[in-house]
Amino acid sequence: MEVPGTSYSDAKQRYTYRIEEQENLWEYYFECFARLKQKVDVQFSLTAEGFGQELSPGLESIREALVNMLMHTDYFSPDCSRIRIFINHIEFYNPGGLPKPFEELKSKDISLPRNLILAKLFRMVRLAENAGFGFDKIDDNWKAYNSTLPEYEFDLVILDFHLESADKLGDNQLKILKEIENDNTISITNLSKAL
Repeated sequence: MEVPGTSYSDAKQRYTYRIEEQENLWEYYFECFARLKQKVDVQFSLTAEGFGQELSPGLESIREALVNMLMHTDYFSPDCSRIRIFINHIEFYNPGGLPKPFEELKSKDISLPRNLILAKLFRMVRLAENAGFGFDKIDDNWKAYNSTLPEYEFDLVILDFHLESADKLGDNQLKILKEIENDNTISITNLSKAL
């Protein structure tokens, strides 16, 4: 869910985009990843073989969080996992608790997925590994990307990535955002005229 504010309380609309719930988690992964990818800077480069690849430690961190959320969600809980994208942070929420204390999971190479079949699926396509270093990958990559660490809240299992870009916008970018907030169906032509 994309929320046009820093929280629900300062957003003029409850949300501007929402992915409907789906039964196919594989398709759900790709749809979520495509939206999340738009929120971080990505560098495009070519491999020696001429294949394009997109590189970003921020993107790797968010992909790891998404895969871990899907592998570890309690799908029988009455509560649902969710990702909320605010203008200055991305919040991953996962119902259920951690299988062991956070300090123990970070200090050891323990991998205890709640959904073994989903874990195997993501491991087979190399979106996850069996080593149990997910927290390290999330933290190290986000720090390399944003110079900050994501915040964890374990009573509700929330992972919060703070985005820098909202604080570094120029005057024209702020004007564009304001026009879009006032009319989210504004055309490019009308946006140009307003600027």
